[in-house]
Amino acid sequence: MIEARAMAGYALSEDWLAFGSIGVVQAQTRTTIGGGGGPIIFDVYQTRMGHSFGFGASRRLNDQISLTAELLYYDLGSETISGIDGPSNSTFTLDQEITFTELRLGLNFQF
Repeated sequence: MIEARAMAGYALSEDWLAFGSIGVVQAQTRTTIGGGGGPIIFDVYQTRMGHSFGFGASRRLNDQISLTAELLYYDLGSETISGIDGPSNSTFTLDQEITFTELRLGLNFQF
């Protein structure tokens, strides 16, 4: 996954910083239908573009060390996949939305 984000923050006190971010994301995804002992009906890799946004806080512990926590939400879009299962000749439709949330925790050292 490749991501470019812009961040802005506000100093709540001398030791606390709250911040937010927004960005664009590019990721490689794979959709597979079937398998599990049966034939694979559909298998495709895609490069998808989407967006991200998040918020977090940083706490300075001393002049050189700070702790950071950030919650990020990613949305890579949605799509509908339709097809025909060859062996059974039945049709299928799959609606998928690709989103996920990530929690990042960090320990920062300043030199």
